[in-house]
Formats: sequence, structure tokens, C-alpha cells
Amino acid sequence: MSEFEEPLQEDYNESQRTELTVTHKQMMDEAWDSLSGNWGIAVATELIYLILISMSGAVHSYFQYILGGPFAIGLAIFSMKFARNEEANISNLFDGFPDFARAIGAYILMMIAIILGTLCLIVPGIMLAYGLAKPFIFLLRIKKLESLMH
Repeated sequence: MSEFEEPLQEDYNESQRTELTVTHKQMMDEAWDSLSGNWGIAVATELIYLILISMSGAVHSYFQYILGGPFAIGLAIFSMKFARNEEANISNLFDGFPDFARAIGAYILMMIAIILGTLCLIVPGIMLAYGLAKPFIFLLRIKKLESLMH
């Protein structure tokens, strides 16, 4: 069986089943533990991301749409490395540029959906912005699966 095939239901037995219930408090405690001693790099990376996006929008709004996607993928890479206790640094913000076309496409589609939701009323726009907050993590997973297939 290849690594992408799903196992049959008969392949599982009751001893292999695990419950994946995690309380909100447990998740918050784990998040605080991962940030302890690492606040500086996390806050600095987020601030640099916000400054870069703001500066690109200040030059011209089109630059924000062009650079927003790759920087968002870079921030997603930083966040995933940070969450996995891998070495994460500020230069991860620029790791989204090799996948430039997908990043721009995802960012523009996300912004169109948010703008249309905001035109309907403000609440649907906020709901869409919240729901579409992290499509770049999915892009990273798709890219990882494609690299495994080749």
C-alpha cells in the first residue's frame, strides 16, 4: 500500500483508536509554553511582516496585492516552524517567493471574497476574513504533497 492510499476500515482495530479531544485550556497552555522565552522572535517577525505589507501598500495598492501573498506564505512557514519547535527566524518571511504565482493567486482570490462579503454588509466581510485567514498553510501542504509525488 502506498503512503497516499487510505487503509480499509478492517485494517483498524479498537486498540489503535485514540481520542483526539483537547480542551481549549490545554491548547492555550501549550501555546503559552511554546512562546515562553521566544516572545522576541515571534513579535519581531510579526511586526516586520506588518511593516513590509504596510510599506508595499503605501507605495501603491497594487504592490500590496503582489507582495501580500508571498509574505503571507513566509509568515505561515515561520508560524509552522515555530509551532513545531523547529528553527524559525525572520528570514522565513521571504520563503514564500519561490511559489510566487500560487501565492498571488490565493491572495487575490481571498481579497476578492473579502471585498464582496464586505459589500454585502460588514459582518459577512468579517466572517469571510476570519474564515479565509490561513489559506497559505493549505498551499504549503499541497506543495509538500506534490514534492512527495515526484
